[in-house]
Amino acid sequence: MNTTPQPTLPARSERGALLIVAMLISAVIAISIGSFLQLATQASQLSYRTLYAGSAMNASETGLEQAMWSVNKKRAGDASAWAGWSSASGGAVTRTFDLGTLSGGATAVAKVYVSNANLTGNPFVISRSIITPTRGPTVERWVKIELTKRSKFVNGLVAKNGISFSGNASIDSYNSSIGPYGGSNVNDHTAIGSSSIEVSSLSIGNADVFGYVAIGTSDNSGLSVGPNGLVGPFGTSNGTIADGHVSNDFTADFTPESAPSATYTSLSAITNSLTLPRGGDTAAADGKFYYRTTKVDFNNKTLAIASGSEVVLVLTDSITSIDIGGGSGELAIASDSKLTVYAQDDVKIAGQGVANGTDADSNGALSAGEVSRPQNFLIYGTNTTGIRDYQIAGNGALSAVVYAPNADIKVNGNGDIMGAFIGNKVGFSGSNAAFHYDESLAELTDGSPFGIEDWREYVSYADRGSLGSIMNF
Repeated sequence: MNTTPQPTLPARSERGALLIVAMLISAVIAISIGSFLQLATQASQLSYRTLYAGSAMNASETGLEQAMWSVNKKRAGDASAWAGWSSASGGAVTRTFDLGTLSGGATAVAKVYVSNANLTGNPFVISRSIITPTRGPTVERWVKIELTKRSKFVNGLVAKNGISFSGNASIDSYNSSIGPYGGSNVNDHTAIGSSSIEVSSLSIGNADVFGYVAIGTSDNSGLSVGPNGLVGPFGTSNGTIADGHVSNDFTADFTPESAPSATYTSLSAITNSLTLPRGGDTAAADGKFYYRTTKVDFNNKTLAIASGSEVVLVLTDSITSIDIGGGSGELAIASDSKLTVYAQDDVKIAGQGVANGTDADSNGALSAGEVSRPQNFLIYGTNTTGIRDYQIAGNGALSAVVYAPNADIKVNGNGDIMGAFIGNKVGFSGSNAAFHYDESLAELTDGSPFGIEDWREYVSYADRGSLGSIMNF
């Protein structure tokens, strides 16, 4: 007889209860998994939208950069500046840029609107980026920038790789829009800067810098001042750097410069005395006389700019652009005239140097109060490779603006030099040289590129609606 206990099966009601519990547990697990999957999906969607929001801003900025590139091409006179753009009302232009496919399959475009495409005034740019995901709503970023021209000459002396003074030079400032240098029009507002990070790249020596200096180094190792030199306001003691008159980590934008687009009159190399404009030459529609030649190269001769004339002279020689020497060679610019030179290569002005003032057409003997405004004599270096050699010798008073970021500028003179210089290196020599920065040059924007004056993102529907229908294209 088998006495092994037989298993007792649960009652039918108990088995039903277990089934219900199992189903409830399964339901809870299913709900938890579903919630987790939904949360993961939402997190993924949120992650993608965050990614797309950043991508949309990048797309908007790409549109802005494209617009600024075209604006500055137009500013430089490039006839193809608005190629590919569509005309809009009020002299504006528009364009839609297809920026391709992003991760996750989303597509990106930037719709860009530029006001005042002819640049008769300061334009503004609106860039509307649209990111379209494979599913879900689009992501948009709307950005508006206001553009304005900025002067290259907000500082008196600027160099990529160093500024040096020898002798007892004096550096201060004045404002030519008020009147000539002297008397109450003498200020301690000059500013000079070297973006080099080399030790002592800005060497003041025994010069008196009445104003401010800026150096590329993060500390004051980029600045050296001799025992009789100084940096600061009027009244600063020798050997002293006044508090608050030195700034560090200086950088500058050394943009290349090119001659304007125009119809030029061709001249042979200028090797003898010449007055421009010549009799019978016709001014362009803007009133300027445009000339192109290889070089100015002579001794004891004079290149003169006639009274009341504005001349643009482009020099194309790849060896020497200007070489004026001899005891009486000079560049004579009448006080009511203007000469703008675009030089490809070396510039050497010696002899009598540059005479620009009321006596420029007679004996060249000028006092500081007689010279014309610096903005009436400009030299732009157009080379983009290599370093050119600029040597400027001035006797009496020299009033000029030089922008040659790929040239070493060496100024040798014992007279008054007024204006602003920008170069690769800038050096002043002369026992009693005096440099006077013209503060009015901070407003000189002729030929300057447009930069961003104001930036604003339009976020709300109300903000975007305030732009009207101009972005609906």
